[in-house]
Amino acid sequence: MKLHQATALAAILCSLTGAAHAGNFAFGTSNLGFHVVDLTPDDGAAAGFAVTDTWSDLNAGLTRPEGYRSYETEVLGLRDFTAGATIRGAHAGVGVSSVLGDTTLTYSEPVSAYTFAWVRGLQEITLTVKANSQLVIDGNTFTQLSGWNPAYEFEGRVSLTLRPGPSGTWTDPVSELVRPVDYASGTDAVQSFQLTYANSTAQDATIRLQIRDYLYYSADRAALAPVPEPATYALLGAGLLVVGAAARRRRAGQPA
Repeated sequence: MKLHQATALAAILCSLTGAAHAGNFAFGTSNLGFHVVDLTPDDGAAAGFAVTDTWSDLNAGLTRPEGYRSYETEVLGLRDFTAGATIRGAHAGVGVSSVLGDTTLTYSEPVSAYTFAWVRGLQEITLTVKANSQLVIDGNTFTQLSGWNPAYEFEGRVSLTLRPGPSGTWTDPVSELVRPVDYASGTDAVQSFQLTYANSTAQDATIRLQIRDYLYYSADRAALAPVPEPATYALLGAGLLVVGAAARRRRAGQPA
């Protein structure tokens, strides 16, 4: 084996060992439930609520060395739909389903590269709460992180907000929950949540439940340089031994 061939072999072995893989993850909401409590059980009027409207706004964007992709859409009513962007195996997306309150944000990156990804999903559910009724909303937030390399940081969160008033109006929330996603945990988890709204007036009230999934991920070239592991050093040593042996054979074959 010639000297330059041995040197190339050592470099290839080390580069293969140091290949970085970010992996994949998902998070979102599920198992949404609604319950009502009668605040004035002796007045003869039944407590209650009704879902009157549902719409979703889905946005996903992805930038890699190979290019840029983005997708944005508005989904009216309840139906299965996903907004996503894919470049050379990397994928960022967010979706809703025909089940009220089921949302899922996903990201996957089989081979790490210079990457910028952003994903935003909003599902808004408009409800009418009858007079003297308390509405209790419960469900789960979930994270699936066991397939993600925790060395790669990202910012993700799930938020649930109750606001009074019809869609398109801005009002302060009456109840809110924000759950950051712990990218470093490396585990799959499910957590329950509960939000409440009490309409203690004699008139029906309109409120909105807003479910938001958010992701920001950025990996620059400097951060992608892998830290050599022991196996890498072992392969490097083996490559250098091959280089040394080739050099000795070359010198031995030269005339004195």
